[in-house]
Amino acid sequence: MARPLSMARQFTETNRQKFIKYFDKLKVEHIMRVKVNRYKVKKIMADKQIHTFTDLAYMLGISKNQLSNILSNKFNPVKSNIQELADFLEVSPSELIEQADEEE
Repeated sequence: MARPLSMARQFTETNRQKFIKYFDKLKVEHIMRVKVNRYKVKKIMADKQIHTFTDLAYMLGISKNQLSNILSNKFNPVKSNIQELADFLEVSPSELIEQADEEE
């Protein structure tokens, strides 16, 4: 089972700043929506033996509905939500996001 959020690897301030610049570049300069790639999240969860989104939400200390919104294609994620999820899963935030389709 994955480690509790409080024990998750913390990214350095430099990595956080790089992510913020990357995220802002995607959202502002290119005027596009981003989304969390739920399939990448699911793969990482499987690698860490986290079986359900309910389990992940519990480990993150949020409700299943909150996690569902973060992973929804209709939700434009907040930087802090992506950062917290990435920190917990021990990956770079840029590994979790992608450009959202125009129709979504």
